[in-house]
Amino acid sequence: MSVTYDEIIAKIKSDEYCTQLTHPGSFGLTQQIIFDNNPDKTVQWCIEEFNRQQDVYNAALTTYKKDSIICENQFEKDVIQYMLGFVNKLNQVRIAFNFAWDHCHSFGYLSVLNCVDELLQILIIEN
Repeated sequence: MSVTYDEIIAKIKSDEYCTQLTHPGSFGLTQQIIFDNNPDKTVQWCIEEFNRQQDVYNAALTTYKKDSIICENQFEKDVIQYMLGFVNKLNQVRIAFNFAWDHCHSFGYLSVLNCVDELLQILIIEN
């Protein structure tokens, strides 16, 4: 099943690749802060509260990372399927995608797709 350029654009715009996932931020909490904000609580309670909040943060961070990887993998799969519609050498397609991802992903999925499109033109001429 081939994926078209317009379908990938539509998925980017509708956020099917989860570009708007909310990062949980940095933990930034210390036992001292909890103790200072709860002077009526015991030291043991403050330590347990710190550990509880740290566990909640770690769970949120793990979920974010897992969801992010799932979305990135779906984007990669769709783009590779799109490229294979023009070039049927999987190794070349993977190399081109990885190059585009490494150089453009910090600018967003649309930038990666544009870079892939430019590389695809070179691959089509080569083959």
